[in-house]
Amino acid sequence: MDAKTAETAKKIIAESIGGELRNKPLPGNLKLIGNVLDSMAVTNLLASLETAFGFAFDDEDLTAEAFETVDSVLQLVQKKLS
Repeated sequence: MDAKTAETAKKIIAESIGGELRNKPLPGNLKLIGNVLDSMAVTNLLASLETAFGFAFDDEDLTAEAFETVDSVLQLVQKKLS
C-alpha cells in the first residue's frame, strides 16, 4: 500500500474513533474493537472506507479480526484495492 493510501485510511480510522485520538498518529497495533470502536463507529468506518476508496466490503470481509487493530484494517483495505 502506498503512503498516501495508508495515510487516508488512517485518517478515516482516526475520525471514526474521535475523541483525543482523532488528532494523534495512530500506532499500527492500536486495538480498535472493544477498545475505541463500538458497533456504530465500526459501521461509520466501513461506510467511510467504502466511499473514500470506491469498493464494497463483502460479508466475509466483516470479521472481528479484520477490525482488531489499525494494521489489520490497513491490510483489509489493501486486499480490497488489489
